[in-house]
Amino acid sequence: MHQPIGYGRFAQAADAIRFAIEEIPPELLLAAQLKVAEERFNGDGIRRLYESVEYLLARRAAKPVNLWHNGWGQDG
Repeated sequence: MHQPIGYGRFAQAADAIRFAIEEIPPELLLAAQLKVAEERFNGDGIRRLYESVEYLLARRAAKPVNLWHNGWGQDG
């Protein structure tokens, strides 16, 4: 079980978005909130900001999917 992350301050909203998406466990993102000026974003909103073409920072490469682990590619 993961401990709550708590409150954090970042120099730029993009840094907070990157941290939320790339560093915290996905199940904790469900309860995450980001406040920029007077606007608030929930976990889905944070993900949309990260996936936006306007996101300023480089994204971490997606983790490869292990198809063998999922049972694909096995005979019989």
